[in-house]
Amino acid sequence: FDLIEANFMDQTIKKYDTFEQLCDYCKLSANPVGRLVLAAFGAYNEENAKLSDMVCTSLQIIEHLQDIAEDYAEGRIYLPKEDLEKFHVKESMLAGKARTSNAKSKLFDFSHEISTTPDEIKRLLSFECGRARQLMLEGSALLNTLPSAASKVAIAGFIGGGLAQLEAIEKYNYNVINIEIKASKISVVLSSLKMFARTYLYKTVAYEPRNGSMEKDTSPDLDNYLKKMGFLPKSYISRWLR
Repeated sequence: FDLIEANFMDQTIKKYDTFEQLCDYCKLSANPVGRLVLAAFGAYNEENAKLSDMVCTSLQIIEHLQDIAEDYAEGRIYLPKEDLEKFHVKESMLAGKARTSNAKSKLFDFSHEISTTPDEIKRLLSFECGRARQLMLEGSALLNTLPSAASKVAIAGFIGGGLAQLEAIEKYNYNVINIEIKASKISVVLSSLKMFARTYLYKTVAYEPRNGSMEKDTSPDLDNYLKKMGFLPKSYISRWLR
């Protein structure tokens, strides 16, 4: 029913004044999908649902960012008005030739486009990408609570795909107005594997202190964990997993 209500909103509401209003829309258009996935894996509870909501809201925002020109052509603007004003971006500046509906992801992508996007839009999209990434990384704590490897793989794929798309937008210098930007398949796979690997590195670890008693180290510090596992904190693996 939330998804149906979101569909009606798309037909009647074309713009959002604040980020909070946009998040309220995402509660209807994106978050229910994540909750259905949790239920399918038998992992639904209130705490997991909150983390899933962060991931799904972030994914919806990322989709909006890559579809700015296409949405504008259809009369919709999913960038909050308060952000447009903050970064001095006029609505007319969102017009462009990029159409991402039928864009296909390449296996590899080593190209770098020269961006013709105005600096105001670059600063705005840098801000929006940062906010989406923060939501995604906070929600990624969900991976540590999932009951099975299958559920971890599935959710890591969603999270990894979103983060890879953010990196692709940044790689192309936020030129989403003029070109179709989609993360390469390899970057999605690598990003997803990274998130999956981190679920096991962040688990609570039993270790033996100097006094000989067994205690639990619940610190989420990745460097400390890798050091105990035999990796150097400054190693390539540590940096890559971060």
